[in-house]
Amino acid sequence: MIAEYEESVRDSYALIEKLTESEHRYRSVFESSATPTIIVEEDLTISMANTEFEKLSGYSRQEIEGSLRLTTFFDDDIARCILEQTDDEQGQEDFLKREFRFLDKQGTKKDVIAKVGKITGAQRYVCSLVDITPRKRME
Repeated sequence: MIAEYEESVRDSYALIEKLTESEHRYRSVFESSATPTIIVEEDLTISMANTEFEKLSGYSRQEIEGSLRLTTFFDDDIARCILEQTDDEQGQEDFLKREFRFLDKQGTKKDVIAKVGKITGAQRYVCSLVDITPRKRME
């Protein structure tokens, strides 16, 4: 009985170690992306943001994660539309890619292309942005 318990504990520790390694790899890829990227929960709360998103938004990660919602940066109707259309388009393109107006911490409006996709098996979305403001100003 004790041997079974010890084996179960060893298996649990091995699983925890594998999950920790997997999370570390995931965070490394997410953070090293050259594109402003966030993870958005179903209630529109931003649960993760990378450094590039901090630069685009003007907010620190501590201000963003778990506190700010997608509606901080996009009009409420647009934010909900992004997620609803993403849900509707699952199975077709698996993402929504469209141009939107983005509002940063200083109140500056920026033109961005947002690419949003639902994370498989979760009620979360990944949203990557490309700032096209300089290009729009030249047009």
